[in-house]
Amino acid sequence: MKASMYFNYTSRSLLRGGQRTILAVFCVAVGVMAIVSLQLVGSMLQSSLTTNTRDTNGGDIAVTAQSAPLKASDLSYFAQLKSNETITNYTAVTSANGSLSAAASSFQAFSVEAVDPNNYPVVSQPTFVTPSNGSVSTFLTHNQVIVTQNFLDNFHKKVGDSLNVYIKTQAGSGQTLHVTIAGVAANSGVFAQASSLVLISAHDYQAAAPNTPVTYSTVDVTTANQAHTDTAVKAINNQFPLVSTQTVADALKSQQS
Repeated sequence: MKASMYFNYTSRSLLRGGQRTILAVFCVAVGVMAIVSLQLVGSMLQSSLTTNTRDTNGGDIAVTAQSAPLKASDLSYFAQLKSNETITNYTAVTSANGSLSAAASSFQAFSVEAVDPNNYPVVSQPTFVTPSNGSVSTFLTHNQVIVTQNFLDNFHKKVGDSLNVYIKTQAGSGQTLHVTIAGVAANSGVFAQASSLVLISAHDYQAAAPNTPVTYSTVDVTTANQAHTDTAVKAINNQFPLVSTQTVADALKSQQS
């Protein structure tokens, strides 16, 4: 009896309310939809920000060794981490300062990075401006280079131009690269913070100075999940005390601040 009474009473109340009941139901529905929509938008923005940050960071972990560059033999440790599935992939980058004149000032300098074309980047491919359908592996062959849009704007070059790039390494030795611009990448994604940059194949870079020891200033690393990222960061810092590591979470906190 009590149960049926409660049901009948509430049903009659709703019927007596008429339009007010319909309006109330409508308002509740709109409110619920608004909350769900805001949650979806927030989730999409968070996902987009995380993805962009991962690309900008170069991977799930960016290992920087500016003060004490890593040697070629040090990369075997990263190979070991990949073999035991602590990390999923890695790529090493050699960095140097370059200029278009041997007597150029520091204000006319730009960054030069030598990479493995078949394994760079370990995140999303760059967005190419000219031509738009290229890739790192197809462009970086036979002393061809990729430059950022900022490089073209600052030095007034174009695709197809040949140029001499004068480099002074951290060890103090100099070398000259005779290169041709094959592609132009937008200053976004992995190159968002690159400004004026020339990207060259590690093979071509080393061929220009075969007697110079190869060193790496950055190693970009990817992992399967956050737990593996934390494990990898701890292992890398223990193995190489002089390097610094930045995860996507670290970079995201910095951006959010």
